[in-house]
Amino acid sequence: MDVVVAVVLGIIQGLTEWLPVSSSGHLVIGQDLYGVENPILFDTILHLGTMTSVLLFMRKRISTIARATFKALKGEIRLADSPDATFGWHVILATLPIIFLGLLLESYVVGSFESVPFVAMALVITGAVLLFTAHMRGKARDPSNRTAISIGFAQAFALFPGISRSGMTISGGLYAGLTRQHAAEFSFLMAVPAILAAGLFQLVRAANGDTQIDPVPAAAGFLAALTVGYLTLKTLYRMVLADKFHYFAYYCFGLAAVLWASILFF
Repeated sequence: MDVVVAVVLGIIQGLTEWLPVSSSGHLVIGQDLYGVENPILFDTILHLGTMTSVLLFMRKRISTIARATFKALKGEIRLADSPDATFGWHVILATLPIIFLGLLLESYVVGSFESVPFVAMALVITGAVLLFTAHMRGKARDPSNRTAISIGFAQAFALFPGISRSGMTISGGLYAGLTRQHAAEFSFLMAVPAILAAGLFQLVRAANGDTQIDPVPAAAGFLAALTVGYLTLKTLYRMVLADKFHYFAYYCFGLAAVLWASILFF
């Protein structure tokens, strides 16, 4: 893969990972145009770049939650006595569905990355979900155990390209009654273990010789995704708080229409 192509795809990933428009869907389109091989592994590396961006963007909040969660797991504090530990526990619960469904549906997920029509269909679903978030204003600061798992299932469906991870999880938080701030925070934080688990799985496969990728373009794409992802996070956070999150539905519908037109007429 050419380094320039890798950087372009990294920029696309950085722009679309946190915006609710499906980074994987955009990468499928970009990789189809450029004829990229091993798209799943390269896509994973770009996702690790945007995961790093959220670690930097929310480093203080993540540090506080992680310390409290580890203390609770070791029995040093009671989970119920620490809002930060409870929040961390709910992030763990929300990660379980994507691990289970990711392993169960791996072959279907891999196949969907080769289908532009699938992406076009999935973008319509993402847009419909986003529309219903307009003017929602919850009061809860933390989801319940059941709600955390349900948001986790919403994240798991975003394994498929065209289904936006941030769109599904922030929408799920708003539907569950979380405030806009805490729905966004929960979405950002639950992305970290999910992307990390997927990244480690793919990198282990690569180390065992199942897949290979040129390290120089991979590193260039990683850095581009990290840098642009960090800047995009700030934009999305402001838009969620300003009740403009649902505006992205119209972009999803428009892109889906363009894709269907290109499929049917070209």
